[in-house]
Amino acid sequence: MAKLVIFTDLDGTLLEEGSQAAGQSREALLELEGLGVPLIFASAKTQAEILQIQTRLKVKAPFIAENGSAVFIPKGYFPFGFQSDRSTSTHWVIEMGTPYRELRRFLSEVPPIPGLTIQGFGDMGIEEVGSLTGLGPAAAARAMAREYDETLVLDGPAEAIGRFEALARSRGLRVTHGGAFHHILGNCDKGLAALVLCSLFVRRHGRIFSAALGNAKNDLPLLAAVNLPVLLGGKIRVKDDFRSSEKLLPHHADSWGQGVNHILRASRESDPI
Repeated sequence: MAKLVIFTDLDGTLLEEGSQAAGQSREALLELEGLGVPLIFASAKTQAEILQIQTRLKVKAPFIAENGSAVFIPKGYFPFGFQSDRSTSTHWVIEMGTPYRELRRFLSEVPPIPGLTIQGFGDMGIEEVGSLTGLGPAAAARAMAREYDETLVLDGPAEAIGRFEALARSRGLRVTHGGAFHHILGNCDKGLAALVLCSLFVRRHGRIFSAALGNAKNDLPLLAAVNLPVLLGGKIRVKDDFRSSEKLLPHHADSWGQGVNHILRASRESDPI
């Protein structure tokens, strides 16, 4: 039987406002824990934020931080060695993104774009970030501990934002949107990071059935990278964003718990290559 591996976005997907998992989500979390299903957070959040959420929700698994910029794998999680770029006291780190200092340098060099105001978390203090996000001081500090991806407030018409996005692309960078904020990062995404982890799970288990849950535009590469994508809500169009015409369009779900239930049913009925 193929090993089920689930990737999930956090804000607006697993987590509701206030970074709390809803009741149905908590039930699904317990079920996945009982089944031994790896639950991999794939978020725009920082390493510090995700580690705090993993601890609170009692999830022990690799995770993808800052929109696919880095993969964090607990030491000893896989019973074999693999290539990594650096390590922390607890995790091996595979880096796929651009260092934060280079993003900040690019932003400092952007010429004025008429009608557009650009402000990043790096331009703000803890109180301002807290006011924008609704986070307390400690949580705001974790959100500001960025290593590869800058959170942006872009204030201006779509045409001006498009000019900024084109300028970023000319420098090998990407601008994406995750709901409340834009983000600028290197040439990476959640889907590419998920494929790196999938290759390690295949090496560990032989065959896997991968699934993902997301709700925003920056989740589309993640949804396109797995066997079974699940899209929460109906705020984004997805038909033209999938990399392969052979890839099924996502299953739609009203809640994270409902999406997980669909994944569990589908994984029992499927036998992917």
